[in-house]
Amino acid sequence: MANKNSSGGGLGVLAEMWQEIQLAWRLFRDPQVGWHLKIIPALGLVYVISPVDLIVDVVPVIGQMDDIAVMAFCIKTFVDLAPQDRVAYHRAAMSGDAPPPSEEDRTIDGRYKG
Repeated sequence: MANKNSSGGGLGVLAEMWQEIQLAWRLFRDPQVGWHLKIIPALGLVYVISPVDLIVDVVPVIGQMDDIAVMAFCIKTFVDLAPQDRVAYHRAAMSGDAPPPSEEDRTIDGRYKG
């Protein structure tokens, strides 16, 4: 009997990677995530488009693997270092659940009447 959490091999891994890319994009556009963290995926993208590589792209398949590994590392690091309340908010929004309240939602707008 198949485990409910087993994801069908390579397709499950690709789907999980795609979700992490979408999450990273949402976090990148989120104004509550600091710009200093947004440098991490930007540097990964610069590496991918840069002509300088750890492994030359001329080598078939292996040459592109370092690009994929660097981008995956940058995305994972960015998501891990991003404020976890924002990560939870975007994960919930992506899954269709009601997102947890943001800091702005928890603020009480009040005026002093004296």
